[in-house]
Amino acid sequence: MAKFLLLLLTLYLVWTIFFRSARPRRRDGGREQNLPPPPERMVACAHCGVFVPESEAVPGEAPGQFFCCEAHRRQAVRPEGKG
Repeated sequence: MAKFLLLLLTLYLVWTIFFRSARPRRRDGGREQNLPPPPERMVACAHCGVFVPESEAVPGEAPGQFFCCEAHRRQAVRPEGKG
């Protein structure tokens, strides 16, 4: 029985050494680099004040002016109510 266990231990060590050397080593220590993207700048709508990500905002005519949607941009260009 002891010889059988010794044989199994030897096979396990050979197997482990073989597959560790066959795998390519990672330079980053094995850590995954699945970091979330950096936070995006939020801008306020010049019409209603709702904050939206800058990539989704509709730019206005003035520099640094943003709107949450095209309808609010149009309302800022020509105010409604006069007629």
